[in-house]
Order: sequence, then C-alpha cells, then structure tokens
Amino acid sequence: MKSILIYLLVLCLALVNSSCGLEKRIVYFNNQSNTNNKDVVLSPSEAPVLSEGDVITVKITALDEMALKPFLPSIMTNESGLVSDHVHRFVINRDNIITFPILGDIKVGGYNTYEASLVLRRALSQYIINPIVEIELVNFKVTILGEVKQPGVYTVPGSKITILELLGMAGDLTVYGQRKNIKVIRIVKGHKKSFNIDLTSDKVFTSNVFYLHKNDVVYVPPNKAQMTRSIFSPLVSTFVSVLTLTITILNFTR
Repeated sequence: MKSILIYLLVLCLALVNSSCGLEKRIVYFNNQSNTNNKDVVLSPSEAPVLSEGDVITVKITALDEMALKPFLPSIMTNESGLVSDHVHRFVINRDNIITFPILGDIKVGGYNTYEASLVLRRALSQYIINPIVEIELVNFKVTILGEVKQPGVYTVPGSKITILELLGMAGDLTVYGQRKNIKVIRIVKGHKKSFNIDLTSDKVFTSNVFYLHKNDVVYVPPNKAQMTRSIFSPLVSTFVSVLTLTITILNFTR
C-alpha cells in the first residue's frame, strides 16, 4: 500500500511539472514582443485611414441642393421640390480609387476619412458653391478575444471606438481576466505591433491604443487564478481516477 501511495505522489508531481508550461500554451500572443508606446506616436482621435477594399459612405449637402442632382443621379425630389438627403456608397478599388458621378476617378485610399472628404470637397467646389462632404467608413471592424463575456469581431458604427467601449460591447471582462496586461495587436505601416494597456491606471486615457484603429485585435489574457484552475482541475480529476482504480485493485487482491 505504501509503495502504491508513493507511486501516486510521483505521478502527480510529474503531471504538475508537465503543466508548468501551460501558461505559454493557453495565453495567446505569448511570444509577442511588447512595443513601448513611445516607439509609435499616434493621435488618439485620428480618423481611420482608408485602403483597398474599404466600403465608405459619402454624404454631400449644399445650400443649393438642386445643384447636387447631377452628382447623385439616383436621388429623388420630395413634394416641395427639394432634393432629399441621400448617401452614396462606394468600394475603394485596388488603386485606392472610387469613381464618382461627373467627377470621375477620385483617389481616397491612403487618406483618413477627414482628408478624403477634403479631397472630394475640393473637386466638387468646381461645380457647387461651398459643398459639405461627410465620409464614413462602413467596414470598421475590431476583434476582441480572451477573458471577456462575448468575444468576437465587432463592426463599429461611426468608425470610432475606445477600448473601454469595446469591452462594454463584449460584456466586460470575466472575473478571470487580467486588468493590468491587456494586449492590443495593431498593424502600423505594414508591421505588426503589440501594445500593453493597464485598465487600473488613469494612464489608460492617454494611451496610444485607447482609441482603437481598424482591424485592431484586443486580447484579455487569463489571470493566475484561471491558469491555476486550468492546471489543477485536470490534475485533481486524474488523481481521483488513479486513486479510485488503486483502491479497487487493492480490494480485489485482499
């Protein structure tokens, strides 16, 4: 009996040792090198930059609304004879261009939504007095993974969202989520960067990743309690199974 108990103890120690590297297996992006926020200086309120494949809406208004009709041929007039509000939708092609009625090809890719609206406004100003142009990115998406209640890919209305708003959309962190080491994975000038953010510090509001960018990935890693739970739950189950089997064998050998 004593030798069997010793065997069980050795088995459990072996299982513990084999699980020591579990953190590397259950924590996403574990091998990512953290980027110091000083390496990349980004404007927190920067408008999203447009690129190939993006879907945008363009809304144009002017004092002389009837002057807009040639540029938006599909719009209808209401009973008063004025042009009703209308929003045009475009997909940016591989050359970063949209084809706008009358104006032809307009390059908007590579600009943020504010800059692109100025480009389009200048082109329209040749035909319309003081046009107002509003451009909005329709397919602004961010991803959140890890210890949140509703992980997934979220489409953001208005093309602007903070990390706190995204956490709210995802139902907030679970009790097992780390608050001090949330990762944000971002593509900056074609290179993948990893940022850490601490929700327990007021510095979160001045962080470069407080305002999320298009296609950002937010990951909430598990805390030590969850990792310990992941390690020892199967151990306890294995120990109980082995102990039950041992007792059963001993009863039959008596």
